[in-house]
Amino acid sequence: MEDIEILYREVLEKYPCITYEDSRGNPLNYHLANAIIAYYTFYYGIERKEQSFKFYPITVTEEETERIYKQDIRDIVLESVRSKQPIDILMTNKIQEYRRKIEENKKYALDTPMEPFYGSPNFMFERGTYILNCMSKLPVEIPNLESIHQRLQDFMEKYGNIKVKFKGNVYPFYTEEFKRDYDEFEKAYCLLLQTEKAFSKVAETIWKGTLTDPSKHDDRNFAYLIHTFKTGGMISLENIGKVCCSLATSNLLTPPFGNAGIICDFDSEAVEAICSKDAGSWMITKRSFIDRIFPINWQLTNPEGVGVWFECPQISKLLLPSEVEKDAIERNIKYNGEILNYSKTTCYSEIFLNDKVKAIGVFYTDNCQDTVAIQAYAEKYHLPLVHLSLQKLRENAGLAISSESKL
Repeated sequence: MEDIEILYREVLEKYPCITYEDSRGNPLNYHLANAIIAYYTFYYGIERKEQSFKFYPITVTEEETERIYKQDIRDIVLESVRSKQPIDILMTNKIQEYRRKIEENKKYALDTPMEPFYGSPNFMFERGTYILNCMSKLPVEIPNLESIHQRLQDFMEKYGNIKVKFKGNVYPFYTEEFKRDYDEFEKAYCLLLQTEKAFSKVAETIWKGTLTDPSKHDDRNFAYLIHTFKTGGMISLENIGKVCCSLATSNLLTPPFGNAGIICDFDSEAVEAICSKDAGSWMITKRSFIDRIFPINWQLTNPEGVGVWFECPQISKLLLPSEVEKDAIERNIKYNGEILNYSKTTCYSEIFLNDKVKAIGVFYTDNCQDTVAIQAYAEKYHLPLVHLSLQKLRENAGLAISSESKL
């Protein structure tokens, strides 16, 4: 028995539990530790129901991973002594065993209807708090939602003292009590989302009153939702799909990633989220979510279709244009030294629109390389064409003409 303990310690020293690649890592111990995390994410996180399943934001802590890893190594050492097989062969077999189980769980998850997943509790709490803040700035009477917010607060106080890993928050609670508490937390969050949607028409009225009709463009006073064409050319308006827009005004000209694009209408049915900075929006499907083993810092609110998840929790359908403009201008001044100066960086907002988006105009900036093609595009779709000139805006504001901007 003493010899086995010595061998066990020697194997652990050679193959420590490493969940990331570093100087001590190698394909065997690195892959075994990560296979443990993936398998037990399924094991602890998925609750199978009669006709569907629900995923809870539970991942395996470093301590739990190491405990399981050490037990696996001990079993491998005992099997090696019994069967005379090499340690590395038995480790490889164990990794393959975990991977088979992971693939079985993936198949179950893909074949079974899934309930919506709204993200990590930290994301939900921060977004819920932000929605309430945005709601308080609407020029209408709003209901008292403090009791709902308190339910979120109570959950975070009970479970909030959690380690943070690079892949998201770790909730190492494998108890039924945690799941019950999480269900109530999720219900409270969904009530906030429903209330946000109910007041979205109020925000829409304010946005529509702020945005400009591109057919009546005025260089000294305009506000547009713009979506820039990225590398690869102009988008077809017959099948426009989802787009990320940015607010551009006569005080804030920040088209991200391009010098031409479309101007979009604001419709509360099309608006998924408004953020005064880059929201970090990414397309997502159920398959991509499952293939990545349920990353809890993502959100999968539309499991049966194509959806979007956001990195930034400071998003709301109720964020007003004045707040978006103010924040983006302040950040641009902070990084570039003055208003309408983007020589160092461009701090833009993000208004994410779904496939109900409608284009109402086309724009190009000073540095657009092919204005002839842009004009032809606007004519093809019978849309007004607007020149958004940073140099003209700086001149209107009494600022020196800049030669450094990429706009």
